[in-house]
Amino acid sequence: HNGEAPLNLKFGSDISNYYPNRGLKVYKPNGKALEQIVNYADPSSIQAHTEKYGNTERVKLGFVRYASTNRKYQQVDDVPVFIYPADLLSQKSALFGMTRTGKSNTTKIIAKSVFELRTNENPNDRPLRIGQIIFDPNGEYANENVQDNNSALKNVWQLLPNGVKANEVVTYGITRHPN
Repeated sequence: HNGEAPLNLKFGSDISNYYPNRGLKVYKPNGKALEQIVNYADPSSIQAHTEKYGNTERVKLGFVRYASTNRKYQQVDDVPVFIYPADLLSQKSALFGMTRTGKSNTTKIIAKSVFELRTNENPNDRPLRIGQIIFDPNGEYANENVQDNNSALKNVWQLLPNGVKANEVVTYGITRHPN
């Protein structure tokens, strides 16, 4: 530190008034720089989030990968991506990706993390009880599958102390569901 003000990361939306120069170089971030970029949250947004929801829980969704090919020696697959589940409330959200890239798993993680907002690890957080509706035409979430390892979304009620399935998870369908 040479007496200058520290650099702080900020994102802006004024890219439309920036004209590219052929001589400029673009670098792909990795490691700590990539982690700061993908998990950036404006401090004022975090404050507003905390005031609105009384909750500061963050959930790890997964890891960044630059391409569909898993390149183990580039040191980029170990960069975790976090979200604040309460930020998804009353928002329009969509999940896109190629086949076998984790869309269903991400949906399960998000639904589970929103459910877990009702019980907080941080004693200063206010519990949030949020209802969720998941349209599941293929039965991915209403049924257990091999990949779930005893953590199927339909069993999320078991995370609560003294949880009762009938009070927490209801499955509807055209025909009667076996569970």
